[in-house]
Amino acid sequence: MKKHILFLAMLCLVQLAAAQASSPNPWAGRLDLFHQDYLGEFSFGQLGVYDKVHIRPGVRLGIERSWLTGNHFRLYQDVMLGYYHNTYDERSWTFGTDLGLELRIVKQLRVAIPIGIHYNNAKAIDVRYEYNGEMWVKAKNTDPAINRLQLQSGLNLGWRFLPESAHPVDAFATGSISLIGPWQPGSGIPALVYKSAGLGLRVGI
Repeated sequence: MKKHILFLAMLCLVQLAAAQASSPNPWAGRLDLFHQDYLGEFSFGQLGVYDKVHIRPGVRLGIERSWLTGNHFRLYQDVMLGYYHNTYDERSWTFGTDLGLELRIVKQLRVAIPIGIHYNNAKAIDVRYEYNGEMWVKAKNTDPAINRLQLQSGLNLGWRFLPESAHPVDAFATGSISLIGPWQPGSGIPALVYKSAGLGLRVGI
């Protein structure tokens, strides 16, 4: 029985190595541009601003490796560094990794499901005021940066160009949901859920 199990394990390793060897481009560079906002409505009460913010941009740049590649699927992992800016609210840096399963649907149309864990360092940039004895004037926001954990899951839909090239190019649309906490210590809100949508580009190295 042990011999059979050992034989099956070795066979799986051989198949895994062969599948990896058949992938000429295990490494790729990644660039993601996205818009991110709270999931649902979030009111700041009387401290809300009059000029609404419609674009809350973010960018992620990193590298990706395919661990297992078949004719119709790919298991990959990326390591990404990102920046996000939400006017009147916060700016943050993120660093983390996603593990994803990509399926080729038809021709070069592909769908991927990534899940990831990220370190998030955020600085509040909402407008503050202080009374100078005569009137209220704008003051510098001195709140310290917050170290947070970000758990993310998403869905990517894309198309591969130059599939036979040594440097294939993937263009894709992204959508994700993230749980980020602690949001702001002392606010009574331990964590918030964010949604994002964007576009990405992957180039084989």
